[in-house]
Amino acid sequence: MLQSTSSFAGRETNSNRIKALNRLMAKLLVIAWEQGVSDVSDIDREAIVDVWQRETRKYKSQPHKLVEDLKTGIQLPGLNYVLDGNLEPFIGALIILRQSTDKF
Repeated sequence: MLQSTSSFAGRETNSNRIKALNRLMAKLLVIAWEQGVSDVSDIDREAIVDVWQRETRKYKSQPHKLVEDLKTGIQLPGLNYVLDGNLEPFIGALIILRQSTDKF
């Protein structure tokens, strides 16, 4: 049985680990920028605890497969698309929201 290289490569542990670390670093850089600090190690950890505890998205599987982002209000009908890690529409909407309000 042959597997295509592209589908196998995306599932490698190292590839997934690198993607996860890059996403985490991007989130930390945004938090550092919001707090006005120049380095990730200077982030006030007590100030971000509430951010991690807030509900971000609702995943509805019945009657319609739908993902609703509570921060931006965007809704996507592709539940599996989002669960597979495709968050670009939500990230883009959040960036636009932050740019338009200069806060969040």
